[in-house]
Amino acid sequence: DIIDNDKKTKNVFFKYMNKINHIVFEEFIMNHLIDDYKVINKNVFLVPHPMKPQNKLVEKTIDCVSLGNIDDEEFLKNLIDLEEKDSFFKKNNLVFVLKSKSINYDDSFLIIKSGYLSIEEYNNYLVSSKCVLIYYPSTYKFRISGIAIEAIGSNVKIFCNDIEVFSFYKNKYPGIITILNEKKDILKYILDKNNIYMNCDSRDEFILNHSMGEVAKKINQMILEINRGQ
Repeated sequence: DIIDNDKKTKNVFFKYMNKINHIVFEEFIMNHLIDDYKVINKNVFLVPHPMKPQNKLVEKTIDCVSLGNIDDEEFLKNLIDLEEKDSFFKKNNLVFVLKSKSINYDDSFLIIKSGYLSIEEYNNYLVSSKCVLIYYPSTYKFRISGIAIEAIGSNVKIFCNDIEVFSFYKNKYPGIITILNEKKDILKYILDKNNIYMNCDSRDEFILNHSMGEVAKKINQMILEINRGQ
C-alpha cells in the first residue's frame, strides 16, 4: 500500500522493481505487481505466510470477538445502548468481546476492553470464540491479515468488510469468510448459530496451502529459479 500512497517510495520502487526479486504472501498481491505495476513475472515469487493450526479442542464460550481496536466509537456506543436498553446480548445469551482504544464496558455478555491485551489474553479470546469480526480501513489493500490467518488456524469463522484480501479468501476458500455490508450486520449473523461455523474443507485447504511444508517447497523452488536465471 505504501507504494500507492507515497510518491518517494513509488519512485524508488519503479527505479529498481525489475532489478530485484519480490516475495509476496498471496496471489492477489503477485497479480497486483505484475498486472498493475508491470513487474516482470520471473521476478515475483509466491511464498505463503506460514501458519500453525490450533488442533486442540477448546470450548467455544464466546460467540464473537473483535481483537483489533475499533475506531468507530459510534458503533461501540450503539452496542452499549442496545444492551443497556434492551439487554440484547443477555436476552439472547450472546457473549461479544471487542477491543477499543478508549471505551470500557462489561456486563458479562457485552465486553469492551481498552488498553493492551497480553499475548495470552489475545490467544485465549481468539481460540474460545466461534467467530471474529475484522474491519480494516479501505486503505488496507494489498496486504494480508495476521488476525485472519490466526482465526482460520483456530477454526474461527471470519466476518469482515469487503477489501482485497478478504475478497480473495472468500473466492478461493468458500465458507471461511462472510463479507458484511455494515459492521452492525454482525448481530443478525451471530443470532443464527448456523451462520458462525467455518467450512471444514476450505479450512483444511487453507491450512495445507499455508503449511510449513508448502512454505519450504515454495522457498526451494524460488532458490532454484533464481539460480537458474543467474
